[in-house]
Amino acid sequence: LSPDDLPLDEMRERARSLAEGERATPRSPVAARSAPSLDASLRERIEAALVAHAGNQTEAARALGISRRTLIHRLEELGIARPRKGR
Repeated sequence: LSPDDLPLDEMRERARSLAEGERATPRSPVAARSAPSLDASLRERIEAALVAHAGNQTEAARALGISRRTLIHRLEELGIARPRKGR
């Protein structure tokens, strides 16, 4: 692997678009196709962790190896309702 193998122009262009506030889109057809399956896999893992820990977000996050805040962000991102205490 050498510096010539790296897509530096593409990386600079993406960094520039992110700095300008544009949403970056996957350039690779493989990346575009795998995003929904990654979301489905992540959704399944999160839902399973929440069920396994009776809706306890702190424990579910710990089991997933992420922070509670990251778990909450993922729940919002995936449109999963947050479990509430006493319901």
